[in-house]
Amino acid sequence: MPKILTLVVFCLLLALTAMGQKAADDYTKKIDSLISNQNARQALQLAIDWEAEAREKLGENSLERAVSLAQYARAIFVAKQDYPLADSLFQVSLQLMRNANAEQTNDYAEALRFAGISKSRQGNLVESIALTEKAWAIQTKLFGTDHISTLKSQAFLASPNRELGRYEVANNLCVTGIAAMERIGTADAPLYYFYLMIYSGVLADQHRFSKAIEFYEKGIALGKKIYGEKHPTYHSGLFDLARTYDMANRLEEAEALLYHIIQISNNRTKYRSYLALGSLQVRIGLFIEAEQNLQLYLGYLERTGVNVPLEFASTFATLSGAYSGQGQFKKADSLQLKALQIYAQTMGDTSFAYLQVLLFRVHSVMEHNDPGEASALLQDISTKYFRQIEADPSLLETFLRAQGGLAFRLGDFQKATDLCSQAIEVSAKNILAGLRLKAMSLLRLNNMPELESTAQALVQAAKFDAQTNFAFLSDAERQQLFYVLEDIRNVLASMRLQKSKLNIDETLFDLQLFTKNLLENTTRKTQLYVQNSGDATLLSLFNDWTELHDQLNFAYQLSPEEAQNVGLDLKTLEEKAENLEKEILRRGAPLIQNEKQPTWGDIRNGLKSGEAALDVMRFQLYDGKNYQDTAIYAFSILKPGATQPELVFLENGNDLESFALGQYQNEITRKKDLSPNLYEKMWASVAAHLQGVKTLYFSPDGIFHKINLNTLRAADGTYLLDNIEIKQVTNLRNILDRGHETSGSEPGMAALFGNPAFNTGTMASTFSATGDLTIRTPLYRDIAEDAKGELHLPPLPGSEREVNAIAKKLADKNWQSAVFTGAQATEDTLKQLKSPKVLHIATHGYFLNSEKTNSTIGLTSPHAGKNPALRSMLFFAGAENSIAGKNIGRNDGILTAFEAAVLNLDQTELVVLSACNTGLGKIQNGEGVFGLQRAFRIAGAKSLIMSLWEVEDAATELLMNSFYENWLGGMSKSDAFRKAQLTLKAKYPQPFYWGSFILVNG
Repeated sequence: MPKILTLVVFCLLLALTAMGQKAADDYTKKIDSLISNQNARQALQLAIDWEAEAREKLGENSLERAVSLAQYARAIFVAKQDYPLADSLFQVSLQLMRNANAEQTNDYAEALRFAGISKSRQGNLVESIALTEKAWAIQTKLFGTDHISTLKSQAFLASPNRELGRYEVANNLCVTGIAAMERIGTADAPLYYFYLMIYSGVLADQHRFSKAIEFYEKGIALGKKIYGEKHPTYHSGLFDLARTYDMANRLEEAEALLYHIIQISNNRTKYRSYLALGSLQVRIGLFIEAEQNLQLYLGYLERTGVNVPLEFASTFATLSGAYSGQGQFKKADSLQLKALQIYAQTMGDTSFAYLQVLLFRVHSVMEHNDPGEASALLQDISTKYFRQIEADPSLLETFLRAQGGLAFRLGDFQKATDLCSQAIEVSAKNILAGLRLKAMSLLRLNNMPELESTAQALVQAAKFDAQTNFAFLSDAERQQLFYVLEDIRNVLASMRLQKSKLNIDETLFDLQLFTKNLLENTTRKTQLYVQNSGDATLLSLFNDWTELHDQLNFAYQLSPEEAQNVGLDLKTLEEKAENLEKEILRRGAPLIQNEKQPTWGDIRNGLKSGEAALDVMRFQLYDGKNYQDTAIYAFSILKPGATQPELVFLENGNDLESFALGQYQNEITRKKDLSPNLYEKMWASVAAHLQGVKTLYFSPDGIFHKINLNTLRAADGTYLLDNIEIKQVTNLRNILDRGHETSGSEPGMAALFGNPAFNTGTMASTFSATGDLTIRTPLYRDIAEDAKGELHLPPLPGSEREVNAIAKKLADKNWQSAVFTGAQATEDTLKQLKSPKVLHIATHGYFLNSEKTNSTIGLTSPHAGKNPALRSMLFFAGAENSIAGKNIGRNDGILTAFEAAVLNLDQTELVVLSACNTGLGKIQNGEGVFGLQRAFRIAGAKSLIMSLWEVEDAATELLMNSFYENWLGGMSKSDAFRKAQLTLKAKYPQPFYWGSFILVNG
């Protein structure tokens, strides 16, 4: 072909391509505009016409048809919510683009993003993130970080991360996206509005309400300008703000805003707002179940019309407490007035019941910050009822403390101090509340000597109350007491931060030590006492409780209908389990109550030359009246011979928990060397106090559970791993028992699980109270609901090689090993084990971030939804069947932390959880990670190795093999693990590889 003809053909092709691209761009813009203006059906018709035109003119396999199919799929899921059809169209579109070698084009990236949004709408958030991340990467490469297409994918990546509870990731994506939008000058764009809404939601989910509301209001103002007051997108923003008001206890503003939405919105949004108004009363804390039950009962009383005035009065009074706990003080006051009216008519206005409700009303009014009404009420009570109140210490203590609270609110801190002292002398029933209020009054008076003694008395009273009662409380009740201790610690730490001369550093250290030790140690010690007691009756009770515990775990996973089908009554099971637990605890109480609680001095005396102990404390800033949405970190540092702990404050807690942690996780995920600025933010101020320290015992709290301290990198390029030996412990009392630092040179028994057969075929065995296979509906879990039944657990051949290699190493050192792989790697097999010296589990792990409290399927109990022990799990043979609803039974291949806590591991030296994210769980300040870590510690394991993020199989194999070689060769666990990390670091320098796993000693 002549050159001139070739040039003409080439130019013609370029022109046709440009024309085709222009047509595609025109269609895309029109579809975007129609969808944005709520004309989804018109958008769908336009997409159908475009696809037909592209197919007819350019062919079935043309690139333009692929692009039109992506828009067709997008219009399908917007207009008809037909996500399966949309998914299939996206797949065809993406395949056509791959066939055309268009994988690095914006069209391909856009199709990936739309497919990700479709997956997100279906609840398949993990796959949504994977698709959107690919789109984001392509567009970043094509356009850079500040291009509008890149920023769209970044925004849609933030949303599913937020829904999965990955707040640090979502936070970082939003912050950088907002900065980019402002930098490129498109602050009026709808995308900017979308960023503001997502970021506000992330802040609200983290309880940073003030900042969340600030950004919501900024976004809503923009939304009103872009969309107008009648647009559903604008209404959605208002609704999210109302929910945030609700979460922040600004209930009146939430109600007012919801009523406003009802007035201005269409029917769908109107009824959504009615639903939100109805649920407003059940959204706060532990009062949800109480309110639901009381309302059901009150409805029954009103429906049946029975004449039982005292029962009405009792219900009104108790329900008023639930409303008061949620901040709905006007509703609480109304119910209290109703209760008072009935008590006055039936029992008289001098009865104990009447006076008790009356005094509770005073406290409720004060919480409502209405000192004038509280003052009038107290004056009236004093005039009319003081003689009756004076005769009863309980009523008098309540009265005096109410007077003290009023004086505090009116600014008379000396009077508040005196009244609290009187209340404490009259009755110790509410001594913690009295001492707390007295301490706050003394702080305002700047009375340091008396404040120090009061703070110490407050801590002593809290510890005494906990030690006295803890052994007799169920696990749920212990949690409540734990919150009281946490509140006291927050108050004292806030005082210490405000008054640097306040000498309570030792008191704070001891309280933190006590709190971290409390839940785990008490439960574990009691179990060990029972198992080693030889008391046949006690052992029988313990076995019955374990059986009930197993039944409860099963029942928590069923809907009410499913539970009824198998003859399980959740409430009855909980009551039976709680009563048995209390009986066991009562019998084991002498051991718990007589156990000496270590102090800071004991820890100091246990340290050797060159060692130090560091306890991290996270607390919420308390200003004397209210908690602020400000997180503070404090580090208590102890060295041999110290006269007191050194206390180092990091006041940038919010920044640490958002930007710094987000940067840490982002850089880890991207397999980068960590930026030195993370070291500066998280560690530099602490490092200044550790000169000459070679070994550091480290007990983390807050976000320090989510990072591997060894991975922090200084400005000189060295990591903490290179410069100091860090021994992570659950609490610092581990220093007093160095027997855990044993080597593996002495043979023992090891149980190793790897590469379970997650899909083992349908397994329909089940449990019922009568032994009948009566269940008909499939078993669902929240994990299945979130994944829409599509969660896939891929095989783990690397883990099978891992456990077989470890078994061989153990055999070479004369250990006995039992290896369970494939269909033999079952949950039931694990539960039958009795204290192997080593338990190694190489499988998939999962932590369900959502905290559902009233779902209709899966984890239906209000307690279950908030219990991280039921949301932390390991997968064994048959797990995939269970997630899909095919395997219905108690040993279903999914071991929750709730179940792991009662494994028999009291002589187990080491548990290795060679799975992804097994170290994570809900962060409970002061206590540590509530999840698999805590569960295996309660079960008795002395040390655990677990992961903080997903890591590649080859790196995991190398780390594990190296660790076992070192440990079996005579090293301590800590030394063996550190050397294994250094070995891995030499081959894989990035901390993503060598920093994933941590060793935690008990």
